[in-house]
Amino acid sequence: MKIQDKLIALRKSKGYSQENLAEIIGVSRQSISKWELGEALPDATNLKALSSIYHISIDDLLDDDKSFESSHSFEKDSIRDTHKEPDTFDKVGKLAKRHWAKIGYYLLYANIPAFVVITVMKTMSSRMVLPVDDMFNDGFGAAFSSQVGSFTVLLSIAQVLTFAFILLGLVLIFIDYQKGKQ
Repeated sequence: MKIQDKLIALRKSKGYSQENLAEIIGVSRQSISKWELGEALPDATNLKALSSIYHISIDDLLDDDKSFESSHSFEKDSIRDTHKEPDTFDKVGKLAKRHWAKIGYYLLYANIPAFVVITVMKTMSSRMVLPVDDMFNDGFGAAFSSQVGSFTVLLSIAQVLTFAFILLGLVLIFIDYQKGKQ
C-alpha cells in the first residue's frame, strides 16, 4: 500500500478531515491534499507528527510493502508485546521458579562446606583466647584476646548467614519437591 493510501486510510480511521489534520500538524489543508494525492511527500518533521498522531512508526508509514491493515495490526501487536515483555525482575523470578531445586542444591553445596569451615575457625579462635590470657598477664594477652574476640564475632555473623542460606536451599528444594508432587 502506498503512503498516500495509508495517509487517507489513517486519517479517515481517526475521523479527521483534511482541515482538522492540517491544524493539528500545523500545515495547510492543501499540503495534506498533496500528500494524499501522491503529488508530494511530508517532510521529516511532518512524518514525525503523523507517526505520533496515528501511533504508527515512520518506517511502517513509509514502507510500501506493508498495508494499512498490517501496520494497524502492528500497532496492536506492539501494544500486546509491551504487556507481554516482562521486566528483568519478572524474568529472574520466572527463572528461579523453574530452577528452584537447582538453586537450592547450589545453596546447599556452597554453604555447607562454608558453614563447616567457619564453625571450625570459630572453635579454634575461641580456644586460642583462654591460653593467651593465662600465658601473658602483662597486658599483651588482653589486647590479643580482644582482637580474637572481634574475629569470633565476625565468624558468628558469617556462620548465621551461611546457616540462613542452607535453610533457604532446603526450603527451595522442598518447594520444588511439593511442586513435583502436584
